[in-house]
Amino acid sequence: MFFGGDKIKILNIGNEILNKHVDNASVRSSISFLEYDILLLDLDLFDNYGLDYYPKFQGKLSLNEDSSFQIREDASRIKHQIKEMLENNKTIFIFTPLEEKVFVKTGEKNYSGTGRNRKSSDIVTEFSNFSFLPFNIETTSGHGSDIAFNGKSEFKPLWDLPHKKFYYKSYFSEKNPNSFMKISKTEKSIAYHEVIGDGNILFIPYFELNNKNKNKFVDSLIKVTNLLKRDLGDFNAPDWTDDIKFPNEKTLKKDIIDLQKQIKEINKSIAEKNSIIKEFEENKILLFGKHKILEIQVSKILEKIGFNVTPGITNEEDIILEYKDLKFIVEVKGIKKSCALKHIRQLDNWVLNFEKNFPEEFKPKGLLIINTFNETPYNERTNEKDFPKNVLELSKIHEFCLLKTDTLLNIYYDIMNNPSKKDKIISSLHENVNVYEFKENYIDQV
Repeated sequence: MFFGGDKIKILNIGNEILNKHVDNASVRSSISFLEYDILLLDLDLFDNYGLDYYPKFQGKLSLNEDSSFQIREDASRIKHQIKEMLENNKTIFIFTPLEEKVFVKTGEKNYSGTGRNRKSSDIVTEFSNFSFLPFNIETTSGHGSDIAFNGKSEFKPLWDLPHKKFYYKSYFSEKNPNSFMKISKTEKSIAYHEVIGDGNILFIPYFELNNKNKNKFVDSLIKVTNLLKRDLGDFNAPDWTDDIKFPNEKTLKKDIIDLQKQIKEINKSIAEKNSIIKEFEENKILLFGKHKILEIQVSKILEKIGFNVTPGITNEEDIILEYKDLKFIVEVKGIKKSCALKHIRQLDNWVLNFEKNFPEEFKPKGLLIINTFNETPYNERTNEKDFPKNVLELSKIHEFCLLKTDTLLNIYYDIMNNPSKKDKIISSLHENVNVYEFKENYIDQV
């Protein structure tokens, strides 16, 4: 529909604009974009994460762990909301961005050294401000203000502004047929329009906003939006039509608002359920996984149960677990056959090495967490073959606990459902010798 009068609502993420149509928000705000008709976005936003306080890594600023998590979460949320706006016939203006990158922590660590000399370092990866967009763009760094208009009449309201106030920080690398502003005497675009889904995306150059021209700038955004929608078959209605009501119009508009609220709640519920489904899928790694992916997921499960989980002192293959005054040395294995003597011996090596490096500590419990027959469909596995007699005999000598990964899953879900059982179950793990039996079953097979 055409926007007139006070109908239009604009969400601005960037430098503050004081205008009756505009709500200003931080990139870190969880405000819903769908309540707005137009989004104005400035991707020069890394300052929102306190970059002045962070050290550099390979010449780029590096965020701490909390800000690394926050920026990835913000990017995911904004990317999704931009996509939703485009699916709902909204218009998005983005100041043509210069790509900037920082390093963010992944949450994983590298370890070096042994014993008391063991050190850890954070694993980092590059993060681009373009990660906030649900589509790919490519720009080239370059600033200036000599700009020419080369577009259709729909975009003229922007050019009717004092165009000497426009400036650019970058330009698009490839020639664009939808360009409506370019660097003078070149074909290098700095503004273009594209229809995505049911919505409109417009990249525009930066504009020197001040008290004299900010209202004109906002008006030009509204005019361009209306002209684009008129091209799609909408029409221009004067402001006074807002006072005209037809039968049931008020009721229908209220119904739409109520339905939008319901959609918002439904989407929230879907997102929550998808998060749970994602956890289920990740937990299935314990039924087929091996190597690092299995170790990582086992560690996540153990942390959720309540253990303090740290890497072992020799390399990344063993894990140290602590819960209150109980300590475990853990070996995690995913194998296509039954448990073997070498797995028990490897666990014994970890336990002995721990005792050697920390003689003042009390002896830890050896715990082998193992996914046997991991290449066999789960419903075709038989427990009788998991632990041969010689394995059980050696395990008994060392008083190790043997825990299958499916049993660990059942323990996890039982504790999640009955938190009061946690202390008793963990104590029983510490006291158990050989195969740990658990009667509760939460794994359904179709």
